[in-house]
Amino acid sequence: MEVRDVQTWFPVKTGLFGRTSRYIKAVDRVSLQINSGEIVALVGESGCGKSTLGNSIAGLLPIRGGNILFKGNSALKGHHLQREIFQNKVQLIFQDPYSSLNPKHTIYEILSFPLLYHNICTRAEVGEYIAFLLQQVGMSADCINRYPHSFSGGQRQRISIARAIGMKPDLMICDEIVSSLDVSIQAQIVELLLELRNKLGLALLFIAHDLSLVRTLSDRLYVMYLGKIVESGKTAEVLSGPMHPYTRALVQSVPTLDRTRPPVILEGEVPSFSNLPQGCAFQTRCPNRSSQCLQDPETSKVDNREVSCFHPVVSKT
Repeated sequence: MEVRDVQTWFPVKTGLFGRTSRYIKAVDRVSLQINSGEIVALVGESGCGKSTLGNSIAGLLPIRGGNILFKGNSALKGHHLQREIFQNKVQLIFQDPYSSLNPKHTIYEILSFPLLYHNICTRAEVGEYIAFLLQQVGMSADCINRYPHSFSGGQRQRISIARAIGMKPDLMICDEIVSSLDVSIQAQIVELLLELRNKLGLALLFIAHDLSLVRTLSDRLYVMYLGKIVESGKTAEVLSGPMHPYTRALVQSVPTLDRTRPPVILEGEVPSFSNLPQGCAFQTRCPNRSSQCLQDPETSKVDNREVSCFHPVVSKT
């Protein structure tokens, strides 16, 4: 998949007649690429637009501008995705395993509805296929007639993964799927994703906060700040030698066991999406800011990396 200059804006309506006075630019001219069988991570602070971008790519939100190419074919028509281009080959796994499964339906119903609707299998085959899917994610077929409330958070997330891989996707968008789970359960879910990636040849867009998890899991990394990609490249290179001041601040804020290197907390408040500063959005918190930062920075290639900054950091951390 190739995302080109995608924009997802939300109108702010005011007045008696509800006229649009301005837009919240949650995703503003974002470009990224996900290759076959690759794990790509998207990181940034809460509220920077990561989940909005994931939902836009999955077709859950209208896209104001830009384009999305899937296997070389344009998937956008107007402001909406052409689902016939994706053909269910892009699946989204949500962050909260407690709200992503209908509590009134059994596991059989939850998994069978999409399979039958999209003709993945026949009604005669669906029971056997669901048992196979549950086995793929490490669960027993005996739970097929139980309801979601009888499972733990990790088990619910496994069921969500089973629902996603049941559609035989090429790309899975994982929206912080381990952030609400215990650390030990997080490791099990990550191992499951890696196993499924190797077995099924999946590509993953992994949206996360945890940089240590991203470092071990992903091949490439995109760093997002207030609706824009500020730095991208190979994960190991970006995290070992961040060039954008924001990426550097993210890396330095991670606690370590080294007492001589306490975490550095980035000062200043995140600007509001409804009142962004002119030019670079990070300038109000950036230690390297200058008068140049009153203009929008262009994305430039530096050492096989793309950085949107007038004053990139060239020294290693």
